[in-house]
Amino acid sequence: SIPLPDWVNSLPPETHEPKAPLSPSELGGAKALSHEDNSDEAAAKKRGIQIHKLLEVFPDVDQRLWPQQGTSILATAGVAAEPVEFSELMREAAGVIQNPDLGFLFSPEALCEVGISGQLSPQHEEQMNGVIDRLLVRDDDVWVVDFKTNANVPKMPSDVPLGLLRQLGAYSTAVARLYPHHIIKPAILWTKTAQLMPISYAQVVAEISKVELS
Repeated sequence: SIPLPDWVNSLPPETHEPKAPLSPSELGGAKALSHEDNSDEAAAKKRGIQIHKLLEVFPDVDQRLWPQQGTSILATAGVAAEPVEFSELMREAAGVIQNPDLGFLFSPEALCEVGISGQLSPQHEEQMNGVIDRLLVRDDDVWVVDFKTNANVPKMPSDVPLGLLRQLGAYSTAVARLYPHHIIKPAILWTKTAQLMPISYAQVVAEISKVELS
């Protein structure tokens, strides 16, 4: 007979699945101004996806083809729009892309839909996965830009809803670890007004550091 090792009659040690990475857009806090109508959240979310998709694709498409290709782009992405609805979506997207003050964000040097993973913040061990709408790395600075399609646009950075600041903070601190010698420039691009609102790095870092996770 052959003596069996002790482990044959023992249960294997209990295993624990690692926690799924966090999403920067789901860190708590409001995402709209308190007086904004949130009655149809599903419609607002769909509209946000539609605008984001057009802003992702249109810069590389001849403007004369926007009406024709835009509807196809949205349908392929699973967020098709009716003709009247599409006309409004295209007007908003075109207003952003054609704004000369925003041209640097839609230049060939700017990156779109940049996936980023890493530690949520210097104060958190949890990992996060997110997508930065526009990332522009230059010699001395890095623009970290998040598109927002809110119906009501805050007048100043101090009015920006907490949930949006936390999301931008997660992106910005992750980028800062990649570019420690660059100036990090977080900003929100409000699509309704085609307005770029720079927000201080210190402000978004302060808000992401306060996030409490269960």
